[in-house]
Amino acid sequence: FPLTPPAGAGSVRFGDVAANQAPGAGSCAWCRSIVPVEVWSGFMPWKLILAAVFLLAVAIGAVVLTSKVKTHNRERALAADLSASENWILSGDNEKAQSTLERILRENPNLKDGDRVINALAGSYQATQNSVGALQCWQRIVEKYPNSEYVPSALSALAEQAYTESDMTRATDLWNQILQKYGD
Repeated sequence: FPLTPPAGAGSVRFGDVAANQAPGAGSCAWCRSIVPVEVWSGFMPWKLILAAVFLLAVAIGAVVLTSKVKTHNRERALAADLSASENWILSGDNEKAQSTLERILRENPNLKDGDRVINALAGSYQATQNSVGALQCWQRIVEKYPNSEYVPSALSALAEQAYTESDMTRATDLWNQILQKYGD
């Protein structure tokens, strides 16, 4: 760090320090007053660098750990909300389940288990005779989670709805998709 010696203290260059003296222990009284010889005796720059690297590693580790803890806590809260919603569906409290599931999806659009949440919401909509909401959920599962375990039942529900609406072409196409992908 730049230090300016007081007026009249003279200037001390690196070469002015005797070979057997530590930096700061030169003939300049100002230098001796700022950095005592005890501080510099035995000092090795690599220790300072090592300490700085260690402190940086500790700081980075603390940030990463804090982030992982927050993520873990958020995932636990989501799992608890989803479990509670599934219980509300089983007990017939679909309005409470729907509002919780909709909130989960709204707040977490890229949720890892989003297909499970959407499937639970579709079942809740179906239980309350909200076929439009259920169909939208099943279509969303098919489009957004094509490898989900819920795709066969979503395709089946979409095919049944198409059949109910006398859309035989769409119903046949959906049933064929199920047979081609999951026919065994």
